[in-house]
Amino acid sequence: MAPRILVADVEKKLKPKIKFFQDLGLVEPHLGKFFSRNSALLTCSLRKLGPSIQFVKEVLGYNNQHLFKVFNRCNGFIATDGLLKLSRNIEYLQSCGIVGSQLSRKIPSVFRVSGEKLKLGIEFYINVAKVDKNVLVSRLLLLMSSLEDLVIPRYRVLQVIKSKKLLKTDPSFLYVLNFTENEFLKFMSRFPDDLEELLIAFKAHLVYTSSEEDEQIS
Repeated sequence: MAPRILVADVEKKLKPKIKFFQDLGLVEPHLGKFFSRNSALLTCSLRKLGPSIQFVKEVLGYNNQHLFKVFNRCNGFIATDGLLKLSRNIEYLQSCGIVGSQLSRKIPSVFRVSGEKLKLGIEFYINVAKVDKNVLVSRLLLLMSSLEDLVIPRYRVLQVIKSKKLLKTDPSFLYVLNFTENEFLKFMSRFPDDLEELLIAFKAHLVYTSSEEDEQIS
């Protein structure tokens, strides 16, 4: 619970905000649980909160059930001045065909990532890794993974395995992404004759970063 709530004016600050959410469809039996999880929503001005919520409602097709799912995952972000980032990210997702309830059913935390990370992620999965857009929509959590440290290194390793035909049946790229780090290292160790090449592909970004730092020092 946000400490500022304890000293807030009940009549002028808290009651108007509680009524605001009741008008959105939040019924009384759920009020306590909702605000215990989303206390940040009670600490911000309705003048800031109102436009953010209205924007999200328009995106979600005025579905209050989906709206409250977004609150439960992104309340702190919506309660702050993150509306500009929120709107840019949603607009970009919409331009990629990810719309409406798809944004609330999956992982609304993608609202909070930088627009650049969102764009690079979608472009890589769809244009480079050739992941079907509908599959990506169903697994938006993929966009939260680090491209540089996890996604691209594993993609490069998988490409080497495919090019050398080391397996009779090529594993799915998304399947490989589900591996823990130890599981992925064990997966590479299945190919001892090619392990050095696989490790070079896996750690190529580290070598590149180190070379850049050496150049800057010299």
